[in-house]
Amino acid sequence: MEYDDKEIELGLNARYLIDLLSAFESNEIQLELKNEFGPILVKSLDEQNFLGVIMPFKL
Repeated sequence: MEYDDKEIELGLNARYLIDLLSAFESNEIQLELKNEFGPILVKSLDEQNFLGVIMPFKL
C-alpha cells in the first residue's frame, strides 16, 4: 500500500468491504478518498470499467 499524505483513522464495515472486494477479478485495487468522512472509491487496476464505493465511519 502506498500513501503519501497525512495520517487518518477511519472504520469500514468488514462485511461490505468483503462483498465489494469479492466482486473484483483483479488482485490489485486502488482506493481513492478525499478525507476520512467522504466516500471511498474502489477501482480495479485491471478492470477499467469496474469500480465500487464504500462509506467509512468515524472511530
